[in-house]
Amino acid sequence: MKNSRSGNKKRFFLCAFLVMTVSLALTAVVSGDHGTGSGKSFTFLEAGFTQEITGVTSHFMGGVAFAPDGDPWVNDCTFSGSELHRFDLQGVAPEVFGTKLHPATVVPSNAGCGMTNHPDGFIYSNTGLGLVQINADTGAATGAIFGPPGNALGVAPDPQTGDLVYVAANCRFTGVCDIITVDPDSGVSSTFVSLPGFLFIDGIYFDPDGSKLFMATRSPGFAVTVIDRTAPGARTGVFNRNIPLLTEPDGIAFHQDGFVVTANTDGTMSKIIPGPDTVSVFASGGGRSDLTQVGPDSCLYMTQDFFTRYDDNTVTSESSMVRICSGFVPPPGAGKPGSFTGGGSVFTEGGERVTHGFQLNCEADKLPNNLEVNWKGNAFHLESLTLARCTDSPGIIPNPPAAAIDTYVGAGTGRLNGVAGYKAEWRFTDAGEPGKNDTARIVIRDPGNSIILSVSGNLNRGNHQAHD
Repeated sequence: MKNSRSGNKKRFFLCAFLVMTVSLALTAVVSGDHGTGSGKSFTFLEAGFTQEITGVTSHFMGGVAFAPDGDPWVNDCTFSGSELHRFDLQGVAPEVFGTKLHPATVVPSNAGCGMTNHPDGFIYSNTGLGLVQINADTGAATGAIFGPPGNALGVAPDPQTGDLVYVAANCRFTGVCDIITVDPDSGVSSTFVSLPGFLFIDGIYFDPDGSKLFMATRSPGFAVTVIDRTAPGARTGVFNRNIPLLTEPDGIAFHQDGFVVTANTDGTMSKIIPGPDTVSVFASGGGRSDLTQVGPDSCLYMTQDFFTRYDDNTVTSESSMVRICSGFVPPPGAGKPGSFTGGGSVFTEGGERVTHGFQLNCEADKLPNNLEVNWKGNAFHLESLTLARCTDSPGIIPNPPAAAIDTYVGAGTGRLNGVAGYKAEWRFTDAGEPGKNDTARIVIRDPGNSIILSVSGNLNRGNHQAHD
């Protein structure tokens, strides 16, 4: 069925800080009353990241997408007809076993399992009927269905074409897996890549520039499968390789540092650095994990089925949504000397330009340290640097090679519009030339610690420069 919308499809890039990338057509997101970030869903989580429970349900939890205000939606993971659960991040439910939760609303819909947001403002879900379009605010299916039947699992927006790419119905133990691409403006679909010998593919995710598609392969063998785009802007891909895993992956997402994480069915998460293809444990000690998605707050939202470990270590058979965020704290001992200079602009998920400029040392007691952030008539001025750590991230390979550092994680206090007591956290990278490959993530909090700005992505204009 062809979508009734008019207008030209916009090209877009997916950018986010935490583990992965998704571009959302969202309005301004109100800061929610989250927990302390000291959750216990996983007994082990890689240093520098925090975890907390967003909400729980007695239902099976599958795919995740987001409402215009940033509230996560989760479905029941059927082939079609899944209802949707919306967790109100601005609301607070009664604490359970010492854990802050958010109230849930359940609405009828026609979702499958895999879901994703698209810059056109709709949610799209992979179902046995095809790709179903869903109103992101109400959760109701619009009636628009695109492409051939899917396997109800992996779906992702294409950063280069604006298409939606999803896993076809034949990718359930038929001996071949087709990955479909569909234009939500015209409704025209075609095969992105066909994979003989593949039996079961679950979650899928593009890397930030859209040159590669990463897929959670469950059979034959556990692996992250890498698909290369045949040419820039092409609606076709070609098999590159499998990166073997020791455990069965389900959800998958991409970190802007260049590594991939998978959510696994044995209660672990794997971290994969493509290139050397090294695999390590990102998290362990959780419940059976399902699909994942990145929210407008740049945190990873993932589902765990019939397993909840509350903050006081009470374990129940409820399903839970876990929120994993970066704590802006690099691993101990990873700091290197040097400095960063530069600036530029990035855009919020709502399309608001945020500009920044800085001169920062990698050691907090060295001067000068300056940071200015401007957006929507607001101006933040750094006064005191409280965290400074420079590292060489293995996933960033500057071209041309320059300094021995490429990543700056920092925090400090300062004035917003002349008023003291505000806090800033940031992460800047230098990926060489041109500056459009550099990234910035900036979070600014008010004196009460509520987030008033959260933005991340590749530089639209400007350049970051690391110095030894």
